[in-house]
This record gives sequence, C-alpha cells and structure tokens, in this order.
Amino acid sequence: MKILPLLLLGVVCALAGCVSPGSRVAANRAEFNTWPPDVQDNVLAGRIDVGYSIAQVRMALGAPDHITTRKDSDGTSEIWAYGDRSPRFSWGFGIGSGSRNSSIGVGVNHTVKGPSTASRVVFDQTGKVSSLETAAGR
Repeated sequence: MKILPLLLLGVVCALAGCVSPGSRVAANRAEFNTWPPDVQDNVLAGRIDVGYSIAQVRMALGAPDHITTRKDSDGTSEIWAYGDRSPRFSWGFGIGSGSRNSSIGVGVNHTVKGPSTASRVVFDQTGKVSSLETAAGR
C-alpha cells in the first residue's frame, strides 16, 4: 500500500508538465480574445510569425529556455531560445536493500512540452518579433 501514494505523486507530476498553448490561452483568455482570428489560430497551434508580441509568443510557445540580448547598430534586441521540445519518455527500475529492509522501485516519466516552430525568436526594441531562426529539419 505504500507504493500507491508514490504512484499518485508521479502521475500528478507528469500531468503538471503537460502545459500546452490551450492551457496558456485559458489562463489568459481576455487578452487572447483581443487578437485577430489568424493570430488566435496560430497561437493555439503553437505557431508564431514576424510581428507577434512577447505575450503572443509566450502564449504560443511557452517560456523560453534561454534569454539573451544583442546590441547592434539597429539597437538592442532580446533573443528567446527554445530547445528541442519533442515528447520524451523514459523509465527506470531499481532494487535496494538494507540491513533489515529491501525495496523495489519503478519510475516512469513522460513529458510533452509542445511543438516549437522556432529555435530562436528575436524581438526588436518595440517588443515585436523581428526575425525567426529555425533549426534544419523542423
């Protein structure tokens, strides 16, 4: 019976990692409703384009993995980098023993972060997407 609470904890943790554009839209419905229909469709599909705002990118793709800034003759740009966000699945099995006790454990992890249409998103000084850089084969 001791395994049941651990199993439930694992399921809760796995489900908490399943954040999608739809759940981000649901949390920000009022702002989402002010956008044009084509932008809404793209955000729900996890796609972005040049001219999108920081809020639109965050709602479509989620938080970036890394944020950097670049300063050049055009001004200062903010760059959001996204790593590979394809689904992941892993599992493990372990056996342990002590002086009086022994235990067996199994772990399963499944994470879905959602599609990413851009590896790097560059925002200009006004907070709009000025360019997208995609990885080969995406």
